[in-house]
Amino acid sequence: MRLNYYLSFESKNAQRWVPGIKALNLTKERWDVLTQDTKNAELVKAFREGDKDAKTKLPAVCWSGYTQEGNTRKIESMTPTGLYMIDIDHIDHLTPEKVFEEIRGKLPADIIEALRLAHITPSGKGLRMVMQCTENFPTLAEHMQWLDKIIGFNQYGDFDTAVKDVSRLSFIPQASDILFESEKLWEDEPNFNPIDSPLTPLLKSGEQSATTNEKKSQATNAYSSPLSKRGGGGESVVVPITLGNIRLDDEEKVEALKALIRFVAQFGDDTLRFTTRQNIRLRNIPAEAQDELSKYIKRYVPENFSKPAVINNIVSCTGADTCRLGICLSKGLTNAIIRALEKSGLDLNLLQDARINVSGCPNLCGQPLWSDLGFVGKVLHTDHVYPAYQVYVGANYTDSPALAESIGTINAYDTPKFVVDLVRKFSEAKPQTFNSWLRSAEGRATAEELIAKYKDIPPFAEDKNYYFDWGSDEVFNVTKRGKPECSAGLFDMIQVDQDAIKEARDKSAYDVIFHASRMLLVTRGLDPQDAAGVFDAFIEHFINTGYVDSAFKALISQAKAEGKQGSYDNAKANALADAVITLYEGMDDSLNFKNNPLTPPNGEELSSSSKRVALPRETGEPGGGVKTIEIERLKDLRGVLCPMNFVKTKLELATMQSGDVLEIWLDDGKPIENVPGSVKLEGHEILSQTQHTDGYWQVIIKKK
Repeated sequence: MRLNYYLSFESKNAQRWVPGIKALNLTKERWDVLTQDTKNAELVKAFREGDKDAKTKLPAVCWSGYTQEGNTRKIESMTPTGLYMIDIDHIDHLTPEKVFEEIRGKLPADIIEALRLAHITPSGKGLRMVMQCTENFPTLAEHMQWLDKIIGFNQYGDFDTAVKDVSRLSFIPQASDILFESEKLWEDEPNFNPIDSPLTPLLKSGEQSATTNEKKSQATNAYSSPLSKRGGGGESVVVPITLGNIRLDDEEKVEALKALIRFVAQFGDDTLRFTTRQNIRLRNIPAEAQDELSKYIKRYVPENFSKPAVINNIVSCTGADTCRLGICLSKGLTNAIIRALEKSGLDLNLLQDARINVSGCPNLCGQPLWSDLGFVGKVLHTDHVYPAYQVYVGANYTDSPALAESIGTINAYDTPKFVVDLVRKFSEAKPQTFNSWLRSAEGRATAEELIAKYKDIPPFAEDKNYYFDWGSDEVFNVTKRGKPECSAGLFDMIQVDQDAIKEARDKSAYDVIFHASRMLLVTRGLDPQDAAGVFDAFIEHFINTGYVDSAFKALISQAKAEGKQGSYDNAKANALADAVITLYEGMDDSLNFKNNPLTPPNGEELSSSSKRVALPRETGEPGGGVKTIEIERLKDLRGVLCPMNFVKTKLELATMQSGDVLEIWLDDGKPIENVPGSVKLEGHEILSQTQHTDGYWQVIIKKK
């Protein structure tokens, strides 16, 4: 048996081999010397006692492939040996010895004959077995998949599927860690002939089968993406996952997914990626493996395999199914759109690159503003509330990036019909992409006309369909959404920076300075979008106002000027963080800091001109009819996202007297769902909240 060994990794990452390390021939005699070397035994002992670098100095062997003595370890120069490894890491409930004993008892007779070596790994918590390939299963991948089905390796620990690579290395064990060693390991010739087929991972990089099929185009194969060349050659293939849902409650699907992952693992460590369209992309796939790969994909997602790309590319957030901030059932709508498109009879291949995104609320988790056609959940009402969507079209993500623009609102029930109508109009237009058409004057005008077509809906008594959300059997009602989260959102933002400060202490002074500077900006209603803005805002709102000692100003200015490359005083950075945390700990419920006057956020023009509004009297309140309330302040918070709209409301109330009345204007959706409730949790009284015909809400608050 021809084998190679290497003197040491000389790298902290056991999966990476330092270029230039030369292969040496491994003989039985040399193996005995290495496994009994006391120096190596000391390294293993040190590693098990916590010295992580000790393992990198151990010698290693390549079981599955060899090269000529003196060559560097490169997969293209390696010849298969006919051996493969089973690697189980992180064994914690049994000893490796016990695991080997159990596995050996489960092995079929012919596979027991193929066992060549078993040993404990340097960690003392792993098991490695070296097997001879058999004639029935000529590839590394097939052997491992078949054995895994028989044994179930993951029940013992973490089954490492990356060892299908013929160039994969294994640490040479100490004699005391060897559980089994067959004399056949050192036979001159292996009982194995590697088969040159699209399945085998033993093909050398760049090698191609004589029967390679022509590359398939995206138009004729819905699962295949445009070819993407990588280092050493390879293709990029998309696995379509409807709405990004990888189901774990279907055992057959789980096993099919595992088989797919095991198959592609042989092509390298960087094979699997998730896409922004909620699918899986497989990279660096050799052309020879395409036919076999398609079988694995079809087995996993037979329902999606031959569908047009657009069906599997529609993106949706989780919506009100599981998100307490969700307004509409965005996934329910997405499924309804998919069904409508499939039944439409239209040529959906025209939408090959189309981006349709759905978000259940204005939080925009579904990224509808970065799409060709986007929907944002909201609440509208006639004589009863009903689910609806703000519609956006025409994001420019090519030559001059720009977000999609709103063209109006539509009820949820008619939205699938609207999408089909829009696609039909697009198919009748001159050849162009869906994106470019919706960005054109013609496309936008067409979309607006169709929106108007579905503007009016019948009253609840005439047709209740409009008052149910897609996927729900209950009449639409937003009062069941649960406790508002504005306050939680505010403190969550502060906690993020607190945690970052803790992590960065004594590691990165710059990160400590940055997160300390940003941590309390949210309490002033500020959310700068870059580091320079953070430092400027901190100086203006916390140092210049006296909340934080001016001695830190030079440190902040240095961080702004020099960034991460600067050299900073760690003690001063930590002192700044301590000062900010102390300030936060003294903050009261009105976002005021101890012994400091409140400073209104910069740039906020407060309306102080009072006005009077008529409100209905409470039941039993003397006087009858309506009562007149004087509004001391008006705050327009339209366009301000949560939790900033709540912060600004809170800051405004903090400057007012008990009993004063504040009027605020809020957007529909998440703002109106959360801000009034959060204000009530602060103890203030919501006198009224009314939706105007323009869609925004007027909320009148009486300070406690």
